[in-house]
Amino acid sequence: MTTLSATPGTHTGDESQTAVLFDQNRTLTDPGTGGPRDKWDLNGNGNTTELVGQSTVAWTVLPAAGASISKLVKGALDADWTTNGLTNATFTGADSQVDYRLQITNPNATPLTNVTVYDLFPRVGDTAIGGSLAGTPRGSQWASLFQGMTSVPAGATVSYSTSINPCRPELFGGTAGQALPVGCTNSWTTTPPFDPRAVRAIKVTVPRVDPSATPTNIDFRMNAPALTGASDQAITNPGAVSNNNVAWSAFRASSPSASDSLLASEAPAVSVRRAAGQIGDRVWLDTNRNGLQDPGEPGVAGVTVELRDSAGNTVRDASNAPIRTTTDADGNYRFTVPLGTWSVAFLSVPAGYQLTASKVGSDDTIDSDATALGAATHTVTVTDPIRNGAGANVNLDLDAGLVTNSLGWEKVDATDAGHRLGGSEWTLTPVDAGNTPIGAPIAVTDCVAANAAACTGRDVDPGNGTFNVEGLTSGRWRLVETKAPAGYKLDPAPRYIEVSGATKFAAPIENAQQEAPTIPLTGGTGSFLFWATAGGLTALVALGLAAQRIRRRRAPLAA
Repeated sequence: MTTLSATPGTHTGDESQTAVLFDQNRTLTDPGTGGPRDKWDLNGNGNTTELVGQSTVAWTVLPAAGASISKLVKGALDADWTTNGLTNATFTGADSQVDYRLQITNPNATPLTNVTVYDLFPRVGDTAIGGSLAGTPRGSQWASLFQGMTSVPAGATVSYSTSINPCRPELFGGTAGQALPVGCTNSWTTTPPFDPRAVRAIKVTVPRVDPSATPTNIDFRMNAPALTGASDQAITNPGAVSNNNVAWSAFRASSPSASDSLLASEAPAVSVRRAAGQIGDRVWLDTNRNGLQDPGEPGVAGVTVELRDSAGNTVRDASNAPIRTTTDADGNYRFTVPLGTWSVAFLSVPAGYQLTASKVGSDDTIDSDATALGAATHTVTVTDPIRNGAGANVNLDLDAGLVTNSLGWEKVDATDAGHRLGGSEWTLTPVDAGNTPIGAPIAVTDCVAANAAACTGRDVDPGNGTFNVEGLTSGRWRLVETKAPAGYKLDPAPRYIEVSGATKFAAPIENAQQEAPTIPLTGGTGSFLFWATAGGLTALVALGLAAQRIRRRRAPLAA
């Protein structure tokens, strides 16, 4: 294929398109004088006098849009202008900007005048702007919102439309003012609406663009939609694009007082994506209190978790409320967040729980990251999964282990500390600093069983004379014995202790044996003495009865 340059206008005569027909089977010996000849030796045989059948047609060169207009985009996460941008999906829409640049270049030797550029903003279901590509899908999967113009050439006029199909006759072979395309809305105004987000299209008219390799720039800003949650497209489909392009028409000066209308043209689309991430993990019950998330340890529901930024500051939503969530029945929680660096804070735990030891061992996936309630954890970063690989926008490694507040003690014989005594009963009561009760007392009965699972009361230690009561609130508690082991004296003296985590009375609680059996069958030494005494009395009575029978047998019969 040969490409020739040609000036606009109609071409005839020698510039006509010519088709010729040769007769390859005979020689024309008398071609005459009026027939067409192969003057250009089109068949390459060296004879330019051959008679040919010829047809000619004039042709016309229409002046093309002599302007070169390209479109570029720069998202919030782009370092420079590009044709494939990336922006953030944020809680309020702030910091999710999408900047567009239209670059107009005039490569000709003459000025361009009345360059009119149309930009119909991206929306789901959008199509090409101009007549040459009318109806061709642009493929936008989400819509951005107009914010305003940021750079306009001197003397240019910007018009705004709130219609998704504004009139643009210059792109459909018409002239300014015509209602083209059919069904369009002629709603152009040079005054932007009060809410710029209502704008759906702009038209920029530049009165003159002189020949230059330096482009004339038109810049405007849009914002990506605010983040809506875990079902947001920025999470479920971070590859979804918003496509945008421009179409334009122009005139080229052909003389100081005249100009030629140029054909409308449409630029290729540029795209931008919006992406977000997820952070979170789990709150679990550290049943063996080792600071590690071991297999089988259950989750803890109802723990309040707050989102924090990279500096540990509370993150707020569009209504200025702190962004918080609570753990579900399995102890799991998630935050859907813009790409970036984040931390969390565990604010509260259910009554009777507190944080386990943090940062135990070297495996960050199974340790507890919460150092204190209300304190920010270490930071994690989520990035674009398209540019950095699948999973780059997810980090589920901010967890917390909990242990229950518990109180333990032992009941032993006062004369033998190694002899634990079973069967005692107690009350545990929360009290204030002045030892005044501030809650209902808890009844505790010594559980003596094969294992902890068999304990049905508040004491979950199955050992004889050993106690462990879990699920206590942090603070001061009073312990009082209400029933002593059988054969031992009751010790009604109150004992006070501050409960926090796994708490235990430092020394065993002793009981003294009863001095004498005042009530039968109370157990212990008293029980033994009772039975010994009773046995002796029984023996004496038996001996007395036997002696009496013998005397009676030996006595003489009365006369």
